Amino acid sequence: MLRNFYFQDDPINWDEPLLFQVPKLGDRYFEWVHRPVDGHLRLMKSEVCEFFSQCPWYMVPIVWIPVVLLMLFTSYTNLREEPCSFAVTFSEGSVSQLGRIYFFINMGCWGILNIYTVHYFSFSVMSVQGKKP
Repeated sequence: MLRNFYFQDDPINWDEPLLFQVPKLGDRYFEWVHRPVDGHLRLMKSEVCEFFSQCPWYMVPIVWIPVVLLMLFTSYTNLREEPCSFAVTFSEGSVSQLGRIYFFINMGCWGILNIYTVHYFSFSVMSVQGKKP
């Protein structure tokens, strides 16, 4: 049995999966998400979905770094074999430099966009509603 703190009239049924109960919290979500819970939280009803919803932090880079490297290699080899219209005028050395530049620009843009949207919707929206993070 999970122990929760600070709520006498707990809106969550701790014996059921949490995924479909969280939207029902409404205005109490911000308060609920910042309180401690002692125990394992079950997110989904399906055993398979529950198994794949939780993983150690190091599994993400183990899976995604090879995928990104494979896609970069494939893109680079395809660009060398059949350059697209913006790279036709570049020499072979310039194409590899251009690929590196595009990669770092994309990583920077994705990181800034992702971090901005996550932080905006997680913190700024709550403070606008009168709740300080």
